Amino acid sequence: MDSGQAPFPASTYAFENRWFESTAAGDLVVYAGAARDDPPQGLVAVRTIGAAVGPATVYRTPQRSGAVHIVGAVGRRLSLVSSTGTRLAFDVTSRTFGPP
Repeated sequence: MDSGQAPFPASTYAFENRWFESTAAGDLVVYAGAARDDPPQGLVAVRTIGAAVGPATVYRTPQRSGAVHIVGAVGRRLSLVSSTGTRLAFDVTSRTFGPP
């Protein structure tokens, strides 16, 4: 986990931190934060960065509880906490949110 904004425009996203895993296709990176124009809407963006940079896919949190921050990971299941204290998980493999 790291802080970081790149490679996304700061005018669109406000990321808190990121998680990554090295794979055969390149680094699988998940960025966590919020939409710049809608701060209560938390989100994660998933992208593979390898020989070619894949497109990012953005997933909005099911509840508008503020920016999310990655606080832990077990395998590809990320533990998130929002700026209002809401806890949830994001499964990187299935690209779905669930309970912590």
